[in-house]
Amino acid sequence: MRTKMAARSIAVPSPGHHRGAGVKKIPKNAKESYSGAKMNPVSHIVSKARTRGFIGIRRAFWLRSLPKGWPMPDFGILGQPYAKPLGSSIGVNRRREWVILSALLTRPNAFISTNTLIDAMWDDGPPRTAREQVMNCLGSIRRAIASSCAGDVRLDRVRDGYVFGIEAERIDHVVFSRLCAEAESAKALGRPESSRGLYERALVLWRGGVYDGLNVPSFASHAAALEEQRAIAAEEYFALSIATGHGSGVIPHLLRHVGEHPLRERGVALLMSALHYEGRTHDAHAVYARLVRRLREGLAVGPGREVRQILDMILDSTVSVPAPRADELSGAEISTRP
Repeated sequence: MRTKMAARSIAVPSPGHHRGAGVKKIPKNAKESYSGAKMNPVSHIVSKARTRGFIGIRRAFWLRSLPKGWPMPDFGILGQPYAKPLGSSIGVNRRREWVILSALLTRPNAFISTNTLIDAMWDDGPPRTAREQVMNCLGSIRRAIASSCAGDVRLDRVRDGYVFGIEAERIDHVVFSRLCAEAESAKALGRPESSRGLYERALVLWRGGVYDGLNVPSFASHAAALEEQRAIAAEEYFALSIATGHGSGVIPHLLRHVGEHPLRERGVALLMSALHYEGRTHDAHAVYARLVRRLREGLAVGPGREVRQILDMILDSTVSVPAPRADELSGAEISTRP
């Protein structure tokens, strides 16, 4: 029978990646139980979670829909690009219009040159009629706006370019960034529950990968920055959840997060902490073993300081290492670096 540890008996790691050469030994059976089955630890735990009903087939990363009182922005790029007010005015199969509209949504209320739009549509070697084709796509978007949301949204010609005039709060990535900033401020003011709620509201805006389905090279840098911000926000949410006594509820999300980002050491450390707190110490050892193997094979380095600190706490079962108070988490900043 597993015994739950007392609340606040785990150490929640802080952001940052400090690699160390030392690698702690873990119980041998934690390695063998997975190597014999030829299944990595995270996959095994996810499989067990599915059988326990934690993770449904094709379940979204956070929630299937926003809770009541959380309005969904009606334009977005955090997933397959969409523009709800335009309805069926722009067909789902008209890729070029969606590329242009996505470029406009990326920089609302800012000047975008025609050449930038051409680069978005043709990464290399645009045809001689490129400018004309872009103008045709913009004409389709302008007609859709005129018939669906005239007055609320504008597409203005400015010199050799355009400005997509819209209330920024109607676009999902703008709302996401604002909520993350508010969550960070709430955490700095010692309001962990409020901060956790703001991070949750930010994360449920995601419906998939940025610009899902478009595959536009010129969008790659902005997409990568948003994906990194998403990963950091998720880890902040997990850390706050563990610190405020909600650790068991985030284990399924942590499993998926670590599966998608196997070398993000803070995510691994948080998963180990949550599993250990729930009495699943053997699973925490297995997650650590998987990280060690990946780091050695891929980067020829050992785990960083925060992961090793969590392992020390787990191995030294005679010493209770208290979790930091929620107000101590205010020192952790949202960074755009991995």
